[in-house]
Amino acid sequence: MFDRPDMTERERRAYNRGLEHAAKLCQLRADEHWLMLHGNLLSDRILMQQTTPGTLQDDVRNSNKLIVEAHGISSRAHEAQDITKAVRELKVK
Repeated sequence: MFDRPDMTERERRAYNRGLEHAAKLCQLRADEHWLMLHGNLLSDRILMQQTTPGTLQDDVRNSNKLIVEAHGISSRAHEAQDITKAVRELKVK
């Protein structure tokens, strides 16, 4: 938070309200990415211990692809959370 003495109380409240709406949108984006990550991990047959000897080679290939995707999704989720925090820190006292 920082101080802006040139703002009226009404302007300050409106400004902070706008920032909070932006922060909520960023948080929704982060939540969406966490849900995507959860779904991604649940579809990995090796992590879920559902592989069979006949499908092992395909499951390993698919698992490698899912892990790479999971890293990207996780990165975007953390990024959205960091943006949320940064937006909330812009609020005016």
